[in-house]
Amino acid sequence: MPEPDRPQRLHSRSQKVFGALKEAGIIRDGDYVRRVIIDINTDCAVVVHIERYGDERLLDLVRTLDGTEVELREQVRT
Repeated sequence: MPEPDRPQRLHSRSQKVFGALKEAGIIRDGDYVRRVIIDINTDCAVVVHIERYGDERLLDLVRTLDGTEVELREQVRT
């Protein structure tokens, strides 16, 4: 009996993954998604963690927190 074709791996640079997440309403256009973790435990609900890069909207949020200071630094890559 012939062996079935191996499924192709999904890579983060593939838009198939992001398209499916957008279609499901998990992420939106313009979101700066860094990592997605789907946590499935047998004894509780499925949890989806979306890790995003911060953008300038974060500065508005941070300023509303009491006792918080915003410090901007230029990142130098070597």
